[in-house]
Amino acid sequence: MPWRKTEPMEERLKLIADRLAGYGITELSVIYGVSRKTVYKWTERYDRLGHDGLKELCRAPVNHPNQTDEEVIVRLVGAKLLHMNWGPKKLVDFLNRRQSQIKWPSVCTAEKWLKRQGLVKARRLRKRIPAYSEPFLACDAPNKVWSADYKGHFKTGDGRWCYPLTSPTT
Repeated sequence: MPWRKTEPMEERLKLIADRLAGYGITELSVIYGVSRKTVYKWTERYDRLGHDGLKELCRAPVNHPNQTDEEVIVRLVGAKLLHMNWGPKKLVDFLNRRQSQIKWPSVCTAEKWLKRQGLVKARRLRKRIPAYSEPFLACDAPNKVWSADYKGHFKTGDGRWCYPLTSPTT
């Protein structure tokens, strides 16, 4: 009966029993509140596989074409352990140049695997500064408005430190 809450397997057994008792496909679809296509599906499965044909089939995919090999993950993690300061992008690029015969995962996949191993540090969030919205001063004469930007100290190409607008105290 469709108004009763029963297990799907029991319901299918009743459907097959009614089919064997002589009920037609259309009658069964009305009685059980399912489409005729569903009735055909369960009766054909029962005819092919017997009682086991009424069980739910596993819906997991048989193969995973994009699954990363375990050996590739081990090599990726090993390379990360040698170069802890490298991110996944630089690491995958390095591995692609070193061992091009291996199909390395994408940067996103590499990052996923490295995160699972606890080898990726979270990025520091940068403070967002709103754009300057004040109106600029009227500049109607030469040298009326002066400004300077101080960006902080930095290393030059030869490795020496440059301190703009200040003198180093060493």
